[in-house]
Amino acid sequence: RKIKDVKLAYHVLFSLIEPLWFEKTGSIGPADTRVPNHSIFDHLYATASMINWTATGKNEEEGLMIAIDLAGIQSLVKSARKLSDYWAGSWLVSALAWALVREFVEEYGPDVLVVPTARSNPFYYYWIKKKLEDNGIKIKQLENICKKILPEGWPKHPVIPGTITLIIPKRGEDLREKLKKKYVDSWSEIVDDIYERLTDELNKDNLSKEKYKEKIRKLLFIVREAPPLRLRTFCLDLSEEKRKLSGIGLKEYPDTETVGRKLIYHHMFTNLIRLTPKESVSFSPGVEVDWEITESGKYEICSCCSQLPAVIRRPRGENKLEILEESGYESLTDDEKSIHFIREGEGLCPYCLIKRVIPKAIERVSKTLLGYPVKGIDLVFPSTGDMASLHAKIKLMEKSSEIKEVNEFFREVAKFPDLLRRVIGKEELAPHLLKSKYEEVSKGIEREETKDLIGFIVKNESEDIFLDTEMGIKVRKLIEEKLLKNKLVKLGIEPKRYYAIVLADGDYMGEILVGNPPAIKDLEDYYKELYHRDGENGAGEFREPSKNIEELIKELSSNIKGIKEEYEKWIRRGGKWYPEIKFIVSPSYHFTISRALMEAALQDISLANDYGGFVVYAGGDDLQMVLPVFWPEEDSYSMLLEIIRRSRRNYWALDSPFTGFHLGISVVPAMMGAGRRYGVRIAHYHDPMKGEIEMARKSEELAGKIEGKDSTILSYGRGAHPELSVIKNFYDGKEEKSVCKSHQILNGILKDIRRGKFSHSLIYDVKENKEVINEASSVNTELSRKLLEKIFKRNYYEKDDSWKDTIMELIKRTEEIKWREKGNKLEKEWPILLALYSVGIILDGVR
Repeated sequence: RKIKDVKLAYHVLFSLIEPLWFEKTGSIGPADTRVPNHSIFDHLYATASMINWTATGKNEEEGLMIAIDLAGIQSLVKSARKLSDYWAGSWLVSALAWALVREFVEEYGPDVLVVPTARSNPFYYYWIKKKLEDNGIKIKQLENICKKILPEGWPKHPVIPGTITLIIPKRGEDLREKLKKKYVDSWSEIVDDIYERLTDELNKDNLSKEKYKEKIRKLLFIVREAPPLRLRTFCLDLSEEKRKLSGIGLKEYPDTETVGRKLIYHHMFTNLIRLTPKESVSFSPGVEVDWEITESGKYEICSCCSQLPAVIRRPRGENKLEILEESGYESLTDDEKSIHFIREGEGLCPYCLIKRVIPKAIERVSKTLLGYPVKGIDLVFPSTGDMASLHAKIKLMEKSSEIKEVNEFFREVAKFPDLLRRVIGKEELAPHLLKSKYEEVSKGIEREETKDLIGFIVKNESEDIFLDTEMGIKVRKLIEEKLLKNKLVKLGIEPKRYYAIVLADGDYMGEILVGNPPAIKDLEDYYKELYHRDGENGAGEFREPSKNIEELIKELSSNIKGIKEEYEKWIRRGGKWYPEIKFIVSPSYHFTISRALMEAALQDISLANDYGGFVVYAGGDDLQMVLPVFWPEEDSYSMLLEIIRRSRRNYWALDSPFTGFHLGISVVPAMMGAGRRYGVRIAHYHDPMKGEIEMARKSEELAGKIEGKDSTILSYGRGAHPELSVIKNFYDGKEEKSVCKSHQILNGILKDIRRGKFSHSLIYDVKENKEVINEASSVNTELSRKLLEKIFKRNYYEKDDSWKDTIMELIKRTEEIKWREKGNKLEKEWPILLALYSVGIILDGVR
């Protein structure tokens, strides 16, 4: 009743109806009791989406299906020297994609989004919340939902992929040109936003001369009309595709209109996939830029992306900036006055400079891309050293809360003005755990000096306060002598040097979207699989179909199978490529998948936040996050394997009160049609981040070459041949409760090493004897087991024989690993050893 605008009222209905129903009733009913994994709300949202095609006011349906794709994402995202660069590239992709579709969402409703969904989508809920505030409307129920979906108050975590599928009504304009203009205009506004923020910084340091501003404008505006990603738009017209389908002739179905209705959505979606290149188009930023400024050849390559000319740099040993002119680099600012976004020795191209400044320009950039600004904060991101030493930083922060005399320390620190500068301001801290710990520790403190000390520790990078850098060594000495009166290590504060980059990818997602999930043999098997999971007992509990249900399944299968086969013959005529399918996909099918992926993304974000992790991207199937390796919780050296185990099990909602269903603001079926693979890179905080991200990507891709995929590969070590560990997450045909059981066993070994039951030499002894053990395993696995038992026994300090149980359980859970491509050097390794190597990799990573 408060809302007079009909469109706005519909948005509120969309955002509230499902979570409020669940809140009031405690359950979500299925759309059809015969198919309990598909909820009534999946059906309602799919129906609402189809109204975009049917509510035309004419005698026939018409509308468009659109795929929007941003090419070149990996090149942009992995070009990073700092975690803020890594996040900014990923967030920029999500926010640009949202900016492209926001107008359609506002005009026609959130149900235009097929993949990804608007349901529980942080970008959509931020927009509707701000839209209501703009209209002076506050809805308590929506505020409560937003607190769960937007724990930081805004969509800080990128969850929108670079490819979006929409269903919209027919429009008279050229959509491709409209989207292209919107894309370039949005990017141009971002460049303007960054320019304004940089000139603000110049003004703050009294460097407001117009000549400085003009130089900044010149170097940024090189790319103002050239976005870093290539926009590709594919559009299918419903009327035109229906006309094409009228050419199918089926003896059993003479009514071609009926056949067309059954096939039209499937036909349009799978043909969009067919139109889109199978492989991601390679596109590098800067290929469409006029680099006239570099004609003299007197320039350096960007230290972040290692591809484009650095247009701005800060020479090593100096505190001034230089920018690229036609004749080479010239001074931008006087000595001792500099823009502090760029470190000594760094040089950045325009794109990497924009990424670097986005966290500090988030208010302006968010208004451009999200529709409403995120006000009053500067984002502070952890450094790689912070991620490696997060536990030490929290311990030091807690210890500092007890210190009352800090003046002498600050008098000494005043010699380092860059460090003090970071203490003041409205920064929003990351990761989330550091932010919450900071708020918790600061809450009961009255002395402003002590609060300043805690702010100093939490807001400065670990590299500058206690790690082995020139600045870190100086400040660490001050902390030990002036504050703690003791060595850090004697107080249990152990700065570490390694962190983990974790990449994950849902297996067979492309096949699942077009109706070819690998877990299903055929259409009849698909229907039985949907039926056999009992909603009351939780997914995974099998029940036999009754006779009438079996007959219904056979009838549905036979009916649709005939149409599917005839359609495939028709679409492949003339040798056209068409994806393999097992059943005809529907709007409800895609809305269910899309909803499952969004909920999985939110679960991943929550999990990372709980353990000091930092999410770079969470798309439900895809995941990129950074974690500390050393995290002595639950009596272990590290929670890394445990976090991966929980993430993988969350993907199938195996630890939910109702197995197979996520419980968030509603009940959501999990993505149980296929597994998920993980690539993990143990990286030194001082090594270039771009290369470490690439190594994590290679590990994830290698996991995809294992038969059945669904594996975890850890990588550690410098050089062309890093040390690798392979752990299968799940073996086909096994019980679902066994998912990541090996991770649990290996984590148990880590715990026993920390407790002193096993020697630290255990894994090193295994590695020394690996050639003998591998040779034995190729002849007789019983012999290789005995060799392994001998090593375990020699490194076990307790009097009991529980180490035997550990080996037997690991052997039981670790079967042969089959590689899809022959010639892999890991083929010769006994799978037990490949799994055990993970323990050694993590032990190396907690140094």
